[in-house]
Amino acid sequence: MATKLKKSKKQMSPRTRNVITNSFKGIISNQACVDNGREAPWWLAIIFFLFALIIPLIPNHVSLNKAYGSSFLSNGTYGLAENLSKATVKLKQEGKKKLIKSEATLFYENDGVLLTDEYTTVEIYSNDNAYNEYDFKIYYSTCMGNSLAAEVTRLQNTFYERGSMNEVNWEEYWAKPVADRPQLYVPNFMFLSRYTMGVALYKKASGIYGSTVVGATSLSGLRWNELADGELIAHAASVIPNVDQVDPEKISNQDTIRAFTYWTDVFNATYEYQKNSKKWNTTLIYLGVYGGLMIFLGLMVYLLTRGKNNPYRVLNLWVTQKTAYFLSFTPAVLAMIFGFIFGGNMLGQMAFIMLISLRVMWASMRTLRPVQ
Repeated sequence: MATKLKKSKKQMSPRTRNVITNSFKGIISNQACVDNGREAPWWLAIIFFLFALIIPLIPNHVSLNKAYGSSFLSNGTYGLAENLSKATVKLKQEGKKKLIKSEATLFYENDGVLLTDEYTTVEIYSNDNAYNEYDFKIYYSTCMGNSLAAEVTRLQNTFYERGSMNEVNWEEYWAKPVADRPQLYVPNFMFLSRYTMGVALYKKASGIYGSTVVGATSLSGLRWNELADGELIAHAASVIPNVDQVDPEKISNQDTIRAFTYWTDVFNATYEYQKNSKKWNTTLIYLGVYGGLMIFLGLMVYLLTRGKNNPYRVLNLWVTQKTAYFLSFTPAVLAMIFGFIFGGNMLGQMAFIMLISLRVMWASMRTLRPVQ
């Protein structure tokens, strides 16, 4: 009876073993990266290239995904909660002013007349307090782009005399002696435009208004794309039970919370467009920068090894490119760590550029140096 022959296990080739070993050793060893540049297959170098592109971008993605349109309220609302809820109730009960959102565009209708003139800004709501001062204003503007930015800047620079609702006449203000100049304030305000919205808050410390903006949304950011079509104020007022019977001057804490929660949801929803746009624009920019840098550093390694006395002058351009890709892995991991430490900001993003440049230059001067 014939005996069955056992299949012999195929042994790993020495080259494959070296490549695997050098891939791990390359985390700290420049020489291992150079050896892998010579021996490793092209697809493994491309994998390291892609890892080095993606890993440093993770903190930026995490940071942007945690961003919300209402984050400018994290240090306090400065009366915005009460004023927005009061404005919601008043505008709903008046029934004259309508803000109609349709197909990611906001239209303003007052007494049945639709505002369509370009470069027009109107005040649709204002509220004063017991000190004869404006607490809050809402504006609607048909301006767009740079003209909208200029209009919002104008509103931010519109000061009022404390104790009166008169706009400051700056010529008269500066003509008075310092002791006679009145105290000034700027009310909180919200501006609504055809495609975007924003809120500006001003500190109120010890009963005195300051003129420093502590939170303001980006002009290009809060877009209407994510909101359901319909009448904006009606949507906001629908969260308040029996809104037509509510006294705006005596609105309860529960109704204030309901209305303000709706508006913070609006801030968050309308921020999605900017968040996603910023996230992918940043990603594409840094993908181009990181990829171009690694290719450039591979070329630098090639040029720096061309010397007559350099034993690595036999390396061709593709080998030096692969070497740069293997050298990039450790800087990418370190850059990711720095990115999380610094909250995904610019310093974290620049860490990879600095670290990979230092490592490749160090490898060129020490590992790939000419024979003395």
